Amino acid sequence: MSSAPVETASAVRYTGRRAMLLVAPLAIGAVAVAVTAALQEQPWLVLGLAAALAAAVCIARRPVLATFLFFAILYSNAATVAVQVHGLPFPVAAGVAVLLGVPLYRHVVLGHGGFVIDRVFLLMLVFAVLQIVGVTIAVDPVRSMQRVVTHLLEGLCLYALVLNAVRTTTELRTTVFAFLAAGVLMGSVPLWQQMTGTQDHSYGGFGQRSAGEFKAEVTNSPSAQMQARFSGSLDEYNRFALVMLALVPAALIVAQSGRSRVERWLALAAVPVIVGGGAMAFSRGAAVGLAAILLLMLAMRLLSLVHVGLFAVGLVALVIAVPGLGTRIAKLEGLWTMMSGETAVGQPRPDSSLRNRSHELQSAWIIFKQHPILGVGPGMYREHHPDSIAWIGGTVRAVPRQPHNLYLGLAANHGILGLGCFLAIIGVTMRGLMRVRRRWRDADPELANLAAIFLLALVAHLVCGIALHLSYERYLWVIVALSGATVLISETRARTVHEPIAEP
Repeated sequence: MSSAPVETASAVRYTGRRAMLLVAPLAIGAVAVAVTAALQEQPWLVLGLAAALAAAVCIARRPVLATFLFFAILYSNAATVAVQVHGLPFPVAAGVAVLLGVPLYRHVVLGHGGFVIDRVFLLMLVFAVLQIVGVTIAVDPVRSMQRVVTHLLEGLCLYALVLNAVRTTTELRTTVFAFLAAGVLMGSVPLWQQMTGTQDHSYGGFGQRSAGEFKAEVTNSPSAQMQARFSGSLDEYNRFALVMLALVPAALIVAQSGRSRVERWLALAAVPVIVGGGAMAFSRGAAVGLAAILLLMLAMRLLSLVHVGLFAVGLVALVIAVPGLGTRIAKLEGLWTMMSGETAVGQPRPDSSLRNRSHELQSAWIIFKQHPILGVGPGMYREHHPDSIAWIGGTVRAVPRQPHNLYLGLAANHGILGLGCFLAIIGVTMRGLMRVRRRWRDADPELANLAAIFLLALVAHLVCGIALHLSYERYLWVIVALSGATVLISETRARTVHEPIAEP
């Protein structure tokens, strides 16, 4: 049996009128950019016009390019940067979604594939309904509804569109390469900023820096050198570190199993850029997540001890080159002190960040116990936090706080029903990926590796969720959506070759 995936949808040819139907939305978007440039007198938008027209022509000849561009722009956060940093009108930036219309039209209309939904989509629909119900009990319904709208757009709608747009192994591979390309762009800028000391230069919005400098050395000297924390194209460094961490398994797996030598070498070259760029966020949670990912890849036999050893050597070299990394990670010792309750002389003491997060976790737990069924409503933890934090004797800050924990945050905002529904979504998704990997490990190693890539990306989000709440949720849901697409491709191919799918 051939190991090449069966991709019946890709047999549709795009010529003549069909090509025009695909290109027309992009051409209209290019005209919109031109009109905007003329009205706002921003010459750089003219370059956007030229790029859009060039992309339209290329997509007409090679439609899979639309998939690549959509996911590269989505993951790099380029559209948001264009709006927030360069003043691009939101409707124009939102037009990037038109790119996903190309594969959608290809599969749903031309390929007669129909619009499909799966169990995960239904669970996400239930999750959305629970959030809408939660708005009715929120102390600030308007703000709470804004969070629901965000979830509907970045979660439910994104999942449905991606599930129907990515239906072949080729398109699935394309999304991985788009993510890696975005990761190289996102990681190279913070690395350059660190090496050149140009942390005050935003580099077009891809070199943002959040507040949160720390001393690069363990000392109480007021003249100690301060180390900046970089957040790349996002405006939050811990989230940036997670987004980069989720790409590490993809780069490592493609570096070993890419179809060609060029693919393998390019993926290998992307590893230090992605890891190094993400490290410039100096996130302790991401460091723990990286260790967990490497151990899991070793257990799954995706890496050997030699690979892990070489990776460790590279990490040691990075720590030596950037001393602030060692200083930052060393502060994790205070976490053990805080958890054990030991306060002996000489014991490392938790820093203010760890103490504050401990208070926020306790606050989330109290809120959950007071509102166990539906929680306090989407995004309403911040409104109830001052009362609960004062009750446990913590410091009430003027700036609204977040729970800094995915699971307690969901419990506080959505109650046990919302948390249970979320965990069901993740559980069904991960179970499906494990089945795909087991089913095609020998018959189609490429599809099995793609399943492993998305499975490990989900693990990265879940591990880092111990220290991060649910924000920038499109990064999580796009991985869930591509996982669903992987399962759908596996089921379609199994039916095509008349072989049953393995049961767990």
